[in-house]
Order: sequence, then structure tokens, then C-alpha cells
Amino acid sequence: MPDTAFKNLLARLEASPENLTLRLAVMRRAMALGLDSRALELAFDIQPNDIGSADDRNFVAQVFATAGLDEEAELWGHPATEDQIPVEAEADATPDTTSEIAPFEEEAANVVSLQVVGGQSTTDAEDTDDQISFADVGGLENVKRDIERRIIAPFKQSGLLSRFRKKSGGGVLMYGPPGCGKTMIARATAGECGARFQSVAISDILDPYWGVAEQRLTSIFKQARNNTPTILFFDEIDALGSKRSGHTSTHVSQMVSHFLAQMDGVNQRNDGVLVLAATNIPWSMDSAFLRPGRFDRMFFVPPPDAPAREAILRMELAGRPAETNVRFEKITAATSGYSGADLAQIIDAATDLAIDATLASNREVPINMQMLETAAKQVRPSTIDWLTTARNHATYSNESGRYDDVLEFLKVNGRR
Repeated sequence: MPDTAFKNLLARLEASPENLTLRLAVMRRAMALGLDSRALELAFDIQPNDIGSADDRNFVAQVFATAGLDEEAELWGHPATEDQIPVEAEADATPDTTSEIAPFEEEAANVVSLQVVGGQSTTDAEDTDDQISFADVGGLENVKRDIERRIIAPFKQSGLLSRFRKKSGGGVLMYGPPGCGKTMIARATAGECGARFQSVAISDILDPYWGVAEQRLTSIFKQARNNTPTILFFDEIDALGSKRSGHTSTHVSQMVSHFLAQMDGVNQRNDGVLVLAATNIPWSMDSAFLRPGRFDRMFFVPPPDAPAREAILRMELAGRPAETNVRFEKITAATSGYSGADLAQIIDAATDLAIDATLASNREVPINMQMLETAAKQVRPSTIDWLTTARNHATYSNESGRYDDVLEFLKVNGRR
């Protein structure tokens, strides 16, 4: 597998920790794969007097500078620029080390080829012709207004931000019950920004083999920086950013650290790249993800309000045989607190009733109001458990005011 050769190198280094040439070779390979923190860990065990080569000294200085440790970098001299550092050069390695590195380089190239095919990432990148806007999102006017003011306007006014020495980009976390349109709002935000939308599934990043997930993240962020303006959307970010503990594996901690380093733009600026993420369980997020400069902007995406519910019901019913006298406003009034997925299930349940009636009568029976009302009674809102849990967190763990929007929603909608 792609990590085998690198693991072998690390094993050799553990057996011969005094082998400076091998240590530098491992550090160069780690930097080439974007595993900056691993290279930094190895760099701390080297003293400036141990190395005489100017190239090697510049390389170690660059490792420290990349991590923002300017004082340590100064001890090694001023680091060279990236194009002056022979990251891939390992000619000084021992013959056995070279034999380990060669197959790893081939495997690493294969991993990269999985990420970018024909110039496009294998993650979902939306063509600008397929973009949607807030006009395509029914209801949720408060959410759209807040996003317009706090995200879209600053993102589009990069010149104004530069004048006030404020960087564009950063991270925005959307949270709320499942099935309430967080992904659609993210797509519409990209459309309003006139930005490329790239959706990234966390399952496409995670990998049991050491170093592969970090390389995939490097590839994703690199492509976003090369195609600005871009909005990167990470769905179910909690799968990556859950709170770490003493039992968290080194592999997971390394991957999280690498993701945060990419967000921070440690190696490259992220101007023109906005990171959006969605989660159903924001209270499980590691505090490192929520600190200023990362996902410090949070938006509660509640269950759809009345205009949004009617729009969803109309969209789901469109194209199906239905009577013309359907009273959408009546179904809308009876489904407060239902998610978009719940509303789609109501239409599906009514469709099943129409199909049963059609089969029983040997003639087409369209969906009627009675079927819709019956289906609405059968389908229960899936958001109740989430809102109950959210209420507890908002009531007892809300010192920062992070969940004030949840409390306001519960107050207005009476779900206590």
C-alpha cells in the first residue's frame, strides 16, 4: 500500500536514529507529502552544528519557518524559497534507503492521480453554469440575510478587506438537524459569490494508511488555490473534527493537524478560498476547529419555515399525477418542524397511496388532498430528537453564546 515504503524508512530511522542522512531523507519525503508536522518533529532532534551542507541547512530552516517557528529557523540561517529547496532530492541517501523510496514515489504518484483526473478533482466540482442562487432556496430569509452580510459581501469585496488588512476566506460552519438543506445553502452561497463550488465528502479523505489522507487534503486545497474563487464544502465535518482525547490515535491527530494547517494557509495563502462545512452535532467539534481564523463563524440552519416547506412540497410533487385542487398551505401548516427530507417522505407516502389505488381500480388515480393529509399523519418529524439534544446544549453549555440561535428558534416555535 502507499504508506509501506515510508513506514519502512521510519522503521530504519528508529533502528538507526543517529543516521543523519536517513533522517533528512525522511524529512524531505514528509515535506513532499505535506506531512509538515512529522518533518518538524524529526527536525527538533538535529543541531545546527551537525550539518555542514548549505542546502541541508536551508531545508531544515524551511521546515521550522513553515511551522511559524521563526526563531528556530534563524538558528539555521535564512531559509531558501521553495523552488530552491530540493525536496525530492535524495541522492545522498544510502543505497538501501533509495530502494525503499523509489517504490514509494511511484505509489505516491498513483495516489495523486486518483485525486486529479484531466485537471478536475474527483471530488464534486460544480460547473458555473449549474450554479444556484438564494432565489432557488425557498424561505429561510433570516439565514440567507445573515450569510449575505457576514460571508458573501466580505468575500466579494476583497479590495476593501485588503485595505483593512483583513484576509478573505477562512471557515464557516453550518449546523442543524439532518435533511434541512445545509448542502443546498452552501451551493447557493457559492452561486451568490460567483465562486467555483467543490463538495468534498469526508469519506473520500479518510484512509487507514498513514499519510494518504494528508496527501489527499493537500491535493484538494492546492486545486482550490489554483482555481480561485473557490468554495470548498466539507459535509459531515464532525467525522474529521470530533473532540480529540488521550485515546485518539497518532494517525488521526496527524490528519486533523494537517487539515488545520491547510486551513490556516501555513505553506500558501488561502486568499479567494472559503471553506464551508456542515455538521449535525456541533457540540462534538474539537475546540481547535472553532478558534478564530478557522470555523469561528457558525450558522444555525433550522428546519424549513412555512415558505420553504411549501416550496419543497411543490417541488417534490411536480411531475407526478396529482389533482389540481391540492391545498399546499394546509399541508404546510400541519408540518411545522419537519425537515426537507421529511416533506419528501410525505410526498412519497402519498404517491404510494395513489399507486395502490391505481392498481386496485385498474385506472390511474392521481394524488389527492386526502392522500397527502393521510401521509402527513403517518410521517413524523425527524428533527424532534435533534432539537431536544440541541436544547440541552443551548441551555446548559452555551457560555459563549454559540447556540443562541437555537434558543431563539425553540422560543418562537414552542418546542421545549
